Amino acid sequence: YDEGAGLEIIHDNHIIHRDLKPENILLVGSGDELVLKIADFSLSRKLVPGKYLETVCGSPFYMAPEVLQFQSYNEKADMWSVGAILFELLHGYPPFRGTNNVQVLRNIKSSASLPFSRRILQQSHPDCIDVCSRLLSVNPVTRLSFNEFYKHKFLRM
Repeated sequence: YDEGAGLEIIHDNHIIHRDLKPENILLVGSGDELVLKIADFSLSRKLVPGKYLETVCGSPFYMAPEVLQFQSYNEKADMWSVGAILFELLHGYPPFRGTNNVQVLRNIKSSASLPFSRRILQQSHPDCIDVCSRLLSVNPVTRLSFNEFYKHKFLRM
């Protein structure tokens, strides 16, 4: 399996997972035969292309700002979650925290830039920082789509 197969299947079938987070990414196998699997589709929904959903659901640390703001959203909400997971893999904690949805949203909105640590910026490949930054675009219009993410040079390394 390649690195995007699970997301590709979800995308191709017009499904929004709505609860992508580290706990819902499973590592199966051993050695060189490791496979990432996406789990827990209890909040997932089929989305007609060009349409939007409005239900606020998911885990606050990984929810896109449009979801936290009770705005309509599409599959790009899942791409924010992918960016938050990547950020957490780099840092050991999610990009925006708070004790509730309101605080998480406030922290997203008050941040002038992504809270990358100096160490991560110095030690990570620029393509890694770029893909993470573009996935965590507050504006869903400028956020990477699945296809843009899948074709990003960071995944082609």
